[in-house]
Amino acid sequence: MDWFMIITGIFSAIPFVWAAKNGTLEKPIKTAILVGVAMLIVMGPAIYNSVALSVYLQGDGEFDGGEGDHSGEEYDPTEPEAWAQAGNVGLFVCNLVPAIIFMGIWWLNRHANPNQN
Repeated sequence: MDWFMIITGIFSAIPFVWAAKNGTLEKPIKTAILVGVAMLIVMGPAIYNSVALSVYLQGDGEFDGGEGDHSGEEYDPTEPEAWAQAGNVGLFVCNLVPAIIFMGIWWLNRHANPNQN
C-alpha cells in the first residue's frame, strides 16, 4: 500500500509540473505550496513508513512479537535506539520529497517565464 500511495502522489503532481514547465501557472508559488502540502499528506506517511522500516531492517533490526496469549499482536523493536534513528531518517525524507516537488514547480515556472516575479 505504501508504494501505491507514493506512485499516486507522483502521478498527481505531474500535471502541475507540466503546467509549470509550459509557464501556464498564474500563481506559481501558491500552486507549488498547495501541491507540496498535498504531496506531504498523500505520500508523507507512506514514505516515512517505507524509509524507516528499510533503514531499520538494513541495520539487522528485528521486531519482537512477544510471548503468551497476545503474542504477535504487538511488535516492539529489539533495538529502540536504531528504530528511533530510522524514524528520524524517515521523517527527513518524507519532508524532503514535497520540498523537492515545491522547488521543482517553482523553478520550472520561473525559467519558463523569466520576466515574471
